[in-house]
Amino acid sequence: MSPAVLGCLLALAAGAPTRSRAAAGDERRADRLVAVALFHKAAGVTFVPGGSFKAVDQSSGELVTLKSGAEYKVEAERGKDGTLRLLFGPHLFGGAARLLPGKADESVAIGDRRYRGNLLFRPNPDGTLTVVDELGLAEYLFGVLPHAMSPDWSLEALKAQAVVS
Repeated sequence: MSPAVLGCLLALAAGAPTRSRAAAGDERRADRLVAVALFHKAAGVTFVPGGSFKAVDQSSGELVTLKSGAEYKVEAERGKDGTLRLLFGPHLFGGAARLLPGKADESVAIGDRRYRGNLLFRPNPDGTLTVVDELGLAEYLFGVLPHAMSPDWSLEALKAQAVVS
């Protein structure tokens, strides 16, 4: 599917006129947030940021700059006082942590998959963690449409799938 066709489908699904930003490389802005659970009850998750990412401790507001291309392992643990914490690479966070990209086109690699948007890491009471990808509707459709159906289908079918997604 060409970037121009995909852009038109995204614009249609978001309710925008088809003449709006359909070209590849145009900045996509989030008007609605979609949360997609990537991992639930995982013992740990290792990721590699591809760009200028920052991690924010959601309990204290502490901001940590991450190194692009470095590998970070995230694990949940229970402190001596019973509070849930995250071991976030070499950092210890007092609860959930949010990973924020510096630019819209930056992504994080987990295994052989790449994810855009903000990633939320939440410790679970059983010592596991949940990872949620938070992204705009257009970003979500950009990732899901090519996997929902073949780009060889008719343009009308592709439009319908964009609306359904």
